Amino acid sequence: GRAGEAEAALLAVGEAAERLGWLARAQTAFANAGAVARGGGDHARVAAANEHLLRVARRRGDGLATGLALADLGAAAALRGDTASAVERFTAAVEVLERAGEREELVRALMNLVYVRRTRGEPLLELAALERALPLHEALGDATATIDAWVGIGNVRLRQSDLAGARAAYERALALAEARGDRRAVAVATNGLGNVQLDLGDVERALASFQRAMELQREVGDAVSATGTLANLAIVHANLGDWARALAAFEDALAQYRARGDRAGVATALGNLGNLHATLGDLPRARKAIERSVAEKEAVGDRWGAARTLGSLGALLLLEGDPAAALEVLRRAVAAQEAIGDRLGAARTAGGVGVALAETGDPDGALATVRKALADREALGDRAGVADALVQLGRLHAARHEEKEARAALEKAIRAARSLRDTPVLVLGLRTLARLHLDAGAPDRALGRAREALREVETMLGDLGEEEGSSARAGHAELFEVGVLAAARSEDPGELLSFLESGRAGALLDTLGNRAKRRWRADALPEELRVADVEAQAAERAARRAYDRAVAGDDRAATVAASRALDAAADDVRAVQARIQRAEKRAAGLFYPRAKTLEEVRETLEPGDAFVSYALALDEALALVVTPDGERVVPLGSRADVERACAAFDGADATADPTAALAALRTRLVEPLALGTEVRRVVISPDGPICFVPFGALLDIPVALTPSGTTHGLLRAESREAGEGILALGDPDYGAAGPGDGSVFARGRPLARLPATRGEATRIGTVTLLGPDATEDGLRDALARRPRWRAVHLACHGLVDLERPTLSSLALARGGEQDGFLTALEVVRMRVPADLVVLSACETSRGKVVRGEGILGLTRAFMYAGSPRVICSLWKVDDAATAALMTAFYDLVRGAEGRPPLPTAEALRRAQAAVRAEPRWRHPYYWAAWVLWGLPA
Repeated sequence: GRAGEAEAALLAVGEAAERLGWLARAQTAFANAGAVARGGGDHARVAAANEHLLRVARRRGDGLATGLALADLGAAAALRGDTASAVERFTAAVEVLERAGEREELVRALMNLVYVRRTRGEPLLELAALERALPLHEALGDATATIDAWVGIGNVRLRQSDLAGARAAYERALALAEARGDRRAVAVATNGLGNVQLDLGDVERALASFQRAMELQREVGDAVSATGTLANLAIVHANLGDWARALAAFEDALAQYRARGDRAGVATALGNLGNLHATLGDLPRARKAIERSVAEKEAVGDRWGAARTLGSLGALLLLEGDPAAALEVLRRAVAAQEAIGDRLGAARTAGGVGVALAETGDPDGALATVRKALADREALGDRAGVADALVQLGRLHAARHEEKEARAALEKAIRAARSLRDTPVLVLGLRTLARLHLDAGAPDRALGRAREALREVETMLGDLGEEEGSSARAGHAELFEVGVLAAARSEDPGELLSFLESGRAGALLDTLGNRAKRRWRADALPEELRVADVEAQAAERAARRAYDRAVAGDDRAATVAASRALDAAADDVRAVQARIQRAEKRAAGLFYPRAKTLEEVRETLEPGDAFVSYALALDEALALVVTPDGERVVPLGSRADVERACAAFDGADATADPTAALAALRTRLVEPLALGTEVRRVVISPDGPICFVPFGALLDIPVALTPSGTTHGLLRAESREAGEGILALGDPDYGAAGPGDGSVFARGRPLARLPATRGEATRIGTVTLLGPDATEDGLRDALARRPRWRAVHLACHGLVDLERPTLSSLALARGGEQDGFLTALEVVRMRVPADLVVLSACETSRGKVVRGEGILGLTRAFMYAGSPRVICSLWKVDDAATAALMTAFYDLVRGAEGRPPLPTAEALRRAQAAVRAEPRWRHPYYWAAWVLWGLPA
């Protein structure tokens, strides 16, 4: 209160003195009033006092006081967000102070002007103010300010795509900082140089610069700058194709920005993560991150960043298959980048415009656009961008059947990418050239280029989490398919198998090949990941409870919102699990598994076995048949014909006559194999929709499915003691009527009990979990009771999530904090020590078919968790027929009534035959849904 009174009194004195013409006294009073208001933190009163001071100082001709008042008024305007007024006041202050010869106050006003120009996104005017301030810093002997000015000039020139000017500025700042021994400033300048080197495509030097900057920042305790350098290092790792390390660094940087409340940093990290998720094939996650990044950058006034991230959104729309929308967004991005002088960003985004034009039916416009983008990148010295544009140019020429021009552009791009160590661009160039050679009738050349690309892909995909690796591998499916066809046309079955195996079930192989090293305990996790895991799961449980309440309240809007929140929480759990998997692999020194050779796959077969690997490659279908005595490649016609035959069969329709559809499948997939009577058992590695074909209805011999021949070999090679006893879970208690009483709901509806599964589990199990005991924790506890089980039988509802396969689940009873849904993600993290797992639930064999990778879902999750055999269903099954089939199966596999036990595949075949023999169950609907994945014996 006294400060306010003092301020009012001083203002009154000043006004009185001004009326009396005592201008010096008035000026002093107004200056003191401003000082009092400033101490109270009232910016409006500070501004009011300075308006009085400015008027009097001008009347007196006091340049210093006038300049200071203008500068204070500029600061007040900036604080209230009125940047236009701030610019006007600071500009006037600069002119007055320069005339007055007040260098110290002048340079202070100039630096304030720099800040406001930066905030307004006016880089050229910001640069002009910096260059005007620089000689003043030097004349005043302010070395720190001089270095900062040089860094600021470098930053502006970098954003204006003046790479030579930026490098010169950063080098000048670095020399001055090193001469003073200022490690903080050395780190800042070194980081800036790293950014220039990165834009120039010199990733080796960029990596060294960022690593040096990071070390110095940590030494001097500059955590804020270290976070930015960490994000820069992540970009380098992404360019080098080390995607696992890039993901980890981006995620760490994002967490640090969030912890500090740095919105601009969060926005940048989200954009970078979104770009990487897009590269890895996780387009939904990429879209969320990129859209949030654009919104945040616009909110904080980062026009440069927003324009670049808008370009990322356009590129994502291309990947999502919407070229028209992509073209509109990309053109907006180019216009925004050109408006702020980001020539490098505009040139890079223009390449995407060219691709979009090609995909919207304007090949001439596409070619002209990409050529101009290439010329612009060359003029800017953007070597990495030049390599990328050359690949785009090569792809456009290839689409126009201009082989000579396409080959020349691609060869040049490959040389450039290899010299720059730009692995993603190198792989794309090699893959495109391999396809070009294949289409030109040169399979040997295609095979050579595809082999080169394959070596690089294996490096890029190492250390990723399982789902991440699967999605990323799918993005390279064309490479594997080109390699398959090139090998087939070169009559090289060994190379054909190599491409089939390298591109199939790689994520599962990553786990199986390293299972012996995976012996982490919960307390071995880094604390940060352990906490993140606990918090993510708690958040998901809370979201589940909120969703249940919304469903019970019968409020559609609330239910939709709660459903979205539950999806977001589940996605967070997936993200944390991926981070844990990556950390686990790095800590344990796990390796990317080598695909088995033809000779090694043959050694896994017993007399009478055949291994059949189907392939849907580009527009063709074929199969590789391997027996202990030899191998052969079998053409199966067009891919479209095979896919139509698969789609025509609907085993879930018990009313339809399946004869014609089964005959078509047999004609397309089985008869061309000509297996012969010497083949008494077959192991099949399917592809695409062939994964859902009921081979038990097509073949009269035992059948086992396997993700790949390498998977089959690894499962056989694992040493394990035979299990004992059967753990059977059935008739989970799903509650009475509503969420409030602990019921289990799926997609807004309560799950019906399965009373028939109680008898099924009781007949089968030596240990049973029934009703309210059939919980997630109950299952985990029971699994731990024995070193290994002969079988684990789970009779319950199965829920498939085709878009997020790791969230496919088995519906169990609720218990404690558990929500009742045992997801594939949770199964992966469990230990399931069993010779066999039987998923006696509907559609448990279904999941997301990832091109080249296979099915992701519950089946594979149980193989991850330790079971070499999983029996599951292709469609919704009949309760009574299933109970009969399972009873017969377990009698056969255990050897009931003194009979010797049968191998798993043979026992399943005979159990299906027994059910089929019943007239009421003759239709394949009742018995053919059941398939065995994993080892046949």
